[in-house]
Amino acid sequence: MSLVSVIIPTFNRAKFIEQTLDSVFAQTYSPLEIIVVDNGSTDGTVQKLEPFKDRIIVAHEPKSGMGGAHARNRGLDAATGDFVAFLDSDDLWMPTKIEKQVKFLEKHPDFGWCYTDLIGFDSDSGRDLYQYSQTRTMHSGMAIQQAFIQIFTPLSTLLIRKDVMAKVGRFWPTPKGTDAELVIRLAAEAPVGFLPEVLARYRVHEDSVTGTISGQQAFEAGKRVKERAVELFPEQLAPMLDDALGSVATAVGLNLLKHGQKREARQMFSKAISHKSADLKNYFYFLSTFLNPSTLQSLNQRRKNL
Repeated sequence: MSLVSVIIPTFNRAKFIEQTLDSVFAQTYSPLEIIVVDNGSTDGTVQKLEPFKDRIIVAHEPKSGMGGAHARNRGLDAATGDFVAFLDSDDLWMPTKIEKQVKFLEKHPDFGWCYTDLIGFDSDSGRDLYQYSQTRTMHSGMAIQQAFIQIFTPLSTLLIRKDVMAKVGRFWPTPKGTDAELVIRLAAEAPVGFLPEVLARYRVHEDSVTGTISGQQAFEAGKRVKERAVELFPEQLAPMLDDALGSVATAVGLNLLKHGQKREARQMFSKAISHKSADLKNYFYFLSTFLNPSTLQSLNQRRKNL
């Protein structure tokens, strides 16, 4: 059977790392090479890994503060599998995830990588919050333009052939957006397959990386990713840069609105309109920042029914 290298970067995830590892140990597929890369944790994460040292490979990457880029690259250096999978140290896999993905790629040799659907859940209550495929369009085949406009493949759902990963190269060392940037390069290199089944769970909690930066910082991070992609693939992506930046502003604005930050969300939706003036949704989102939650919910339901 093909060996699958599972790379888990971690930084101060003592509360969650054991549950994350348990979801990997519960996989119905073997063999697995489990590589945990500690990014300079100070909360006892490394001590939590001790009981599992005969089942995992523990590596250390001292360059903290750069998101997961350096840690994932350190994991890639250690990986020897035929396939590579990434899992954030607070997320979870369903037991059949790797088995179903390996079978898919073995059955479809033309696909270089694949991904699955995902559920976001509240860390405190365990309540399901959203299903990823219901928030955006999923894609299969060659999808560089789709990946450029809006990321459709959460990193913890990917399984990638080793030779494709070797051609694409390492993670771009940027503090935010390194996963989105990699997905664009993957989409440029090989066709992707989508398995329409929820096989991963994304933990939403107050310490999530995506919730620790301001809206403007999030937009600038997304902008850097888009501009880098245009540098790499100018003929394919340069004409779409405005649309891509508009999508970044919309996504950031919706996240701000969800957390009640109406003023900053309004600024993001205004920015989105400046980039994508023909997208009527952004005008609705902009106006919604002036409304109270009950009125907004009522109008949003009417919009969906149109």
